[in-house]
Amino acid sequence: MLDTPLKTCPFCNRPVRMIEWPTLQLFFAWCQRCEASGPRKRTETEAVVAWNSLTTPAPAHAATEEV
Repeated sequence: MLDTPLKTCPFCNRPVRMIEWPTLQLFFAWCQRCEASGPRKRTETEAVVAWNSLTTPAPAHAATEEV
């Protein structure tokens, strides 16, 4: 268990979980709700740092401005 908790999903703001892929020796965060996943890393610590550094995407605009 790591000291640093995973942040919520930047896309849907739901909790995520850490996935270990033993055959490839990789770790990544995964959101079960929207299926977003973080960068694949060799250690759990690296995967947590990578996930927690993701930023919330800018909101989509419903209409474009006329020029």
